[in-house]
Amino acid sequence: MFIAFYFEAAHRLTSEERERAIALANRHSSGRKSTKVVHDGFLTIDFAPFWTSVDKRLQRLNAARAQVTVDDEILGGTP
Repeated sequence: MFIAFYFEAAHRLTSEERERAIALANRHSSGRKSTKVVHDGFLTIDFAPFWTSVDKRLQRLNAARAQVTVDDEILGGTP
């Protein structure tokens, strides 16, 4: 999610500001649950759209993986 944010926000925020936002979100997170909104002075960043985007891509990846067959009798076990 942070990688998605970093690249998708490149046209709006400097690399330093993106790194700072990620550090703030990471610092305020507990375990696997990350902070969805980060406030840094006058700047507020909502990470929820990035979570949604990454989750959708992960679902597509898992669906594609489910369609792959690995069998030693087929292509010598190559997926």
